[in-house]
Parts: sequence; structure tokens; C-alpha cells
Amino acid sequence: MSLVRVFRCLLSADILSVPIPDSIEDLLPDDFYARCESRRASFYTGRLLLAAVLSEYYGVNSLRATDFLISEHGKPFFSESFYLRTGITDRIYFNLSHSANCLCLSISDEDTAIDTEFVRQRKSMNDLALKYYGEDEQNIMAADGDGGVTSFFSFWTVRETLVKYSGRGLSGITGFKFALNGDRVLRNDVFSHIRIHGIAECSVSPADQRPEKDNTEEGIDFSQVRFLDIEPTCENRMYPHGSLILTFNSEQELEKDGTPEKYSMSVFIGAGSGVGYLEFHDAVMPDIPGRNVIIRPEAAGIRLCLISRIVF
Repeated sequence: MSLVRVFRCLLSADILSVPIPDSIEDLLPDDFYARCESRRASFYTGRLLLAAVLSEYYGVNSLRATDFLISEHGKPFFSESFYLRTGITDRIYFNLSHSANCLCLSISDEDTAIDTEFVRQRKSMNDLALKYYGEDEQNIMAADGDGGVTSFFSFWTVRETLVKYSGRGLSGITGFKFALNGDRVLRNDVFSHIRIHGIAECSVSPADQRPEKDNTEEGIDFSQVRFLDIEPTCENRMYPHGSLILTFNSEQELEKDGTPEKYSMSVFIGAGSGVGYLEFHDAVMPDIPGRNVIIRPEAAGIRLCLISRIVF
């Protein structure tokens, strides 16, 4: 069984008015106060969220600079010092991503990766699609009613998640072949091995469109979910066969004026044995001194739109 917990929160400069707690003070880089406001806010929010999750789920009440190491391409992971200091014996893996006003954290007992992107029209979108996307993906973009914007970012976050999982940097982003898979039996088998919890809003599919074994807590309209096969090239075969990347359309309202913002979010779930569990939470960051991070039992406005499967 693989369990991946995902935590999502809004980024706001208000976080900078909250005194830095002793539990993460040691994590601040030397240039923290020289950074621009948005970079300070995203760095502080990510570390505050990670500290809150570790405290809530793992009983870790403080973090130190020596608890972390960074891979060659910038992927952070916990050091041996962290495990010796905390007494935790099982490995913990985490990954952070932020875009515009949204920050996401994935954490698991297996290697994990997450990517989120603010969905908006980009001048370079079609050029990037021609350079990196296969024929099936380009056809989907051409057929979508919004000019392909939403599907472009769905496919892009899948690639970013693959790259972040490997920790090899963007140089590996072209090392895959993508193809749509319409095999209903295969799709239903994959769906039956996924449990998604904590989605507050999702549509319910008609009974004849739902797989025989729909054991998710929420009713997800699987008929609206696209299915991709991803075949890594030989040099990219560090990914476990059968692993999945689940991609979601995510909508959030800005706290100050209620403006809706749309994001695409992709999460890597390892191939491990049995069922893969994905659990969502919204987190509320403190905006005034004296408040703590609030972790909610579910996340609003998230819909599954794409499942990608690693095949060799």
C-alpha cells in the first residue's frame, strides 16, 4: 500500500507579519531577508507547512538545517541526522511546489513528487506543445473548448512531476513517449486500485459509467478522466513500472477578494503492492501573530482529470 498525503494552501505576503517560530528558525538561509517579498513568503510558507505536517503526523516538533540535504538538481530530502535525532525509523519523502498564489506539499513513505501550475494563457504555449507533446496530446489541446489551455497545463505538470521524481532536472523532460489509452478493461483495473480521499467537491458518474470496484469515498466521474501511457526511454527507466501520476484541476478563491484561480496539479504515486491511497487537505496559514497552521480534513474544488501510467 502506498499513501501520499497532499496539502494545499494559499500564498500571501501576510505570512511575513507572523514571527518565525523557534521550530523552523534554523532553516532560514543567510539571504532570506535580502530576497523579494514573494520569494520570502513562498519559502517561509513551505517550511511552516512542512513543520506543521511533521508535527501533526510524525510527532516532530522542530526542524534544523542539518535535517536536510539537497540533490544535485535541487530536490530536498531528509538527512541521516534527521532520523537519528528524531528516532524515526521509516523513511519520509516530501516534495514542494508553488505557482502564483498556490503552494502544495506531498509527503509519503515512498518517494514522491508534486507539481502545480497556474492555468492561464501563455504566448509560448503552442510552441512548447509542438516541441514537447505527442500527437495525441496536441489533438486534445486542439479539441478543447478553452483553446487547449487547461489540457496544456495538465500535460505539463505530468512532465514536471516526472522530472521532480527523478531529481535529474529539466534535462530529462523529453525522455518519454506519451499515448492515450482507451482500453476500458485496463482503465477500470487501474481505477479499482486507487483510493482518493478528502476531495470536497466532485461529480458523481452514472452507475453504468463507473468501474465495478469504485471504492473511493467520493464519487468521481471516471468517464471524464483521460488515461495516458508513459513509456520512458532507456536512460529514464528509474521509474517503477505501473506507477501512476494523477492530475487534477484545482480551483481556489483568493481570501481577500474571492477571485477564483485555476491550477493544474499532478501527484506521483509509486507502484508498490496493493492499493494506492491519495489523501487531500487544505491548510490555512497564520496571518497574525499567535495563530497556528490549520490543517483541514479535506480540500475543496479539486477534480480528477487525467491518470498517467508508467509502462515499459
